[in-house]
Amino acid sequence: MDVSNRYYSLDLLKFVLSIFIVFHHFQQDTAIFFRHINFYGGIFNFAYCVELFFMISGFLAMIRKKNVQDSSFKEYLYNKIRRFFPMSALSVTVMLMLQTVYYLINGIWYNGLKPDIYKVFNSFLLTFSGGSILCGRGINNPLWFLSVLIKCQIILWLILKLCKKYNWDPVYLSIFMISIGTAIISYEIDLPFFNEEAGRGYAGFFLGTVLYGFYQNVDQKRTSVLSCLIFAVCFCLGLIDHSSFYEYEWGAYTFVLLPCILIIALSFERLLRKNFISTLGKVSFEVYIWHAPFIYLMEILFSLMPGLKEGIEPHLLMAVFTMTVLACSFLMHHFVEKKAEGAFVNMIRFFKGESEKAS
Repeated sequence: MDVSNRYYSLDLLKFVLSIFIVFHHFQQDTAIFFRHINFYGGIFNFAYCVELFFMISGFLAMIRKKNVQDSSFKEYLYNKIRRFFPMSALSVTVMLMLQTVYYLINGIWYNGLKPDIYKVFNSFLLTFSGGSILCGRGINNPLWFLSVLIKCQIILWLILKLCKKYNWDPVYLSIFMISIGTAIISYEIDLPFFNEEAGRGYAGFFLGTVLYGFYQNVDQKRTSVLSCLIFAVCFCLGLIDHSSFYEYEWGAYTFVLLPCILIIALSFERLLRKNFISTLGKVSFEVYIWHAPFIYLMEILFSLMPGLKEGIEPHLLMAVFTMTVLACSFLMHHFVEKKAEGAFVNMIRFFKGESEKAS
């Protein structure tokens, strides 16, 4: 596989995962449940889609291994923050406005989430999860993924720098980080930088880096067939008796099911090399960070029109909600994201005393 190109298969996978996350949080917040398939409270736990996001991020990070090793920490961190921060900060701003509107209408904060100043500050900085800050849920709580992802990427930079200096294979330090993440989850450790969110990130992200090296050095067709068989068996066992076969649920998903899904997706790479697939992958970021504000907006509408929720068929309501999120995410990607990034760059240059405008 030509690693100089995008992995279009993973772009499509990210888009599908983002939709599953929308379904999951929609059902979680609205308490709407269906007769057969549920994305929250159902047979399979779709919350672990986030683990697969971490794996994909780790997998893709290794494609740019040499660039990471050659970059300074300042340059590396700036590029990551420039990618994440503008749109995440905008989403937090919108969430604050929607929370205020909900409070003015109902007299209570939605889900008891009060916009404490310290919480708001750390939500903007993406420091509210996985580190030393203890302030509860973030204003736009799904952004905990980005909060932890940045920490994982910083650790990866350190690992790759060490491996370049001492001529080590980074796989061993990645396995060490996977072990740390697994220990945190297994022993329910709750310390700064060693808590549940961080553990999920460490295990998933660095498993992705290991899977990248593994996938480049095996017979990919045979590996894909084996992954399909393992996934089919695990899926059927889950349908038969999920509580027995998935007693240690996090481990079963993180180390068995989700890696199989990643490898199966990669087997379709040649069929998916289309520009629109690449666009879907980029839009998945917007879907992920904007679906929570739309849940708030929907709850505001329900507060203003109490009979609306009961008057719409649940499947139709979820479909309309999801299509609205997708449509707005496409618009945000095409018309807002680049401008927000440019404004962020100009702001940094302004505070540094530079007059040159960002292109």
